Amino acid sequence: MIKKICFLVFLNLSLLATSQSTYFNITETTGYQDTNKASAVKAIHTTSDGEIAIASVGKKKLMFDVYDDKANRVFNQFTLLEKKESVVDHIAHDNLLKVFTIYKPTKTEREIRCHILDVENKTLEQVELFKAVVEKKQALFSGQNKRQTHFAVSPNGNYFAIATDNVKKTANSYNVRVYDSHNMKLVYTKAFFENPEKFFKSFDMTLSDEGSVFTIGKEYKDGRAERQGENPNYDIVLHKISEENSISSRIGLDSNQHIDDLKIVNKTSHLDLYGFYSETRAGRITGLSKITVDTENIEKADIKLSKLPESVLTDLYSAKRAEVKKDKDLAKYLLDYVIEDYEGNTTLLAEQFYVTQTYVSNGQYGGYMMTILHYDNILVLRLDNNGEVQWGRSIFKVANAPSYNAFLVKDKLHVLFNTGKVKKKADGRVKAKTGMFQNTALYDYIYDPDGEVIQEKIRDNTGINDVYHPFNGSYQDEKFIMLNASNQNKKVMLLKAK
Repeated sequence: MIKKICFLVFLNLSLLATSQSTYFNITETTGYQDTNKASAVKAIHTTSDGEIAIASVGKKKLMFDVYDDKANRVFNQFTLLEKKESVVDHIAHDNLLKVFTIYKPTKTEREIRCHILDVENKTLEQVELFKAVVEKKQALFSGQNKRQTHFAVSPNGNYFAIATDNVKKTANSYNVRVYDSHNMKLVYTKAFFENPEKFFKSFDMTLSDEGSVFTIGKEYKDGRAERQGENPNYDIVLHKISEENSISSRIGLDSNQHIDDLKIVNKTSHLDLYGFYSETRAGRITGLSKITVDTENIEKADIKLSKLPESVLTDLYSAKRAEVKKDKDLAKYLLDYVIEDYEGNTTLLAEQFYVTQTYVSNGQYGGYMMTILHYDNILVLRLDNNGEVQWGRSIFKVANAPSYNAFLVKDKLHVLFNTGKVKKKADGRVKAKTGMFQNTALYDYIYDPDGEVIQEKIRDNTGINDVYHPFNGSYQDEKFIMLNASNQNKKVMLLKAK
């Protein structure tokens, strides 16, 4: 059931006295009390009319807010979630924001639902898409890691697709369902990998304007080990799925090409697959990999490998240590962003992510093991439209939560994140780090087309609830929007490109 809160809240705007930017005009709404107590932003979408739709979750609720182009809140509505219902992903197109949830009524039953916000008409509805049966404790979606599950919408907005992972003890299969975005009806469903003996790991998925699905992943030759001796123990496999048929193509790798993940950029006549490669093992980074595949003939693939520029290591380790490190792989970086400009140049950003455990003593009462998440250094790499590396840089930072967002404004890359201070070290490096009792600030790292960078502080954060989180923000139509963490004094910040 959908419950309505029958009032509109219009908030006065006030320019932040402490906020400043060379590149953005910054506004911040007057705070209000969020009675729904949203704990996490799940999606932000800006429509062609400039209205901003935000979906967030709280205790047993999925909330939707709409703001006008000046960040005045003009709509607020929520739907109650079932006890075992959770958000898995979202897509947005035209004036619609669609949030997908998975409901688990039993240990083996799964129901996929879509909560649809029509931003223009200010209406909210719920549609049940399909039900599935899984083995006990088995996941329905693969790739539910740091950033992604497998949902996609066609560029023209006419179709969306959902890929599900049907791994069982006696089978290893993936299904894809394609829906008409306008009436939410199933157009077709197809299995695109079925092999009880070979394990397949799916990376990414995209959808064409005609409703064809392209998925990329790797099929292991024997078991699930990454290597056979010094060679990769897998082939990269691209699937092309339509209502009529399903075909696949294998992209073989040499002994010095170990790939852990690939992201798809959908072009008019081809796909660009971006990722990192290692000369030793998957998950490490020797350099960049770009694979170009013809969408009409997916057997036709071109692979280009480029080693990391030395400037990446200089930013991380200093010029002196970079010379020692230049023949060693980087490790534990996950590719987050693949951003293309109008000239076909591409910027890749990857954050170093790993987990550690430490023992915390409770004195005479013993102690416990605490898990610590690390979101540290960021790699920034720019390629031209031929896949040649133009430059590479790194952001030397330390954090314990997802922290940054990246987007292009005109010809400059902006990387936003919160940190305690940005300090230039004696060896020339710039480090971003937060002390134990130190207030943070919102910083913008600005890269020009030649890779030169400046650091600009946008605002000081005066307390834990005063922090705006770029990680959950969204940039569309030269406008970046993000929310702060407070429920008692909820505010929205809008950065409009000058």
